[in-house]
Amino acid sequence: MEHATSVIRKVETWQGQSMSAAAPGGTNSPTLKTLSCYENGAARLLAYAAVADEWLDTITSEKIAGYARRRQDAGMKVATVSREPQVLR
Repeated sequence: MEHATSVIRKVETWQGQSMSAAAPGGTNSPTLKTLSCYENGAARLLAYAAVADEWLDTITSEKIAGYARRRQDAGMKVATVSREPQVLR
């Protein structure tokens, strides 16, 4: 099983490759919006040690719930907090 950090780094690499091949359309391109969402989620998850320092098969719903509580306590909206862990799916 892969470590969470390595998977997130793969997403960042994929993002860089996809950005150079993105279709014209500027920042409104669905591809660029998707990449931006993954980039943000990856950065937020890497900042949370309980998730970033784990192997993927050891990231439990309790750890994600702790992440969500921390983000909501910081004033983030539920919808934002729910989207960020999507990079792990």
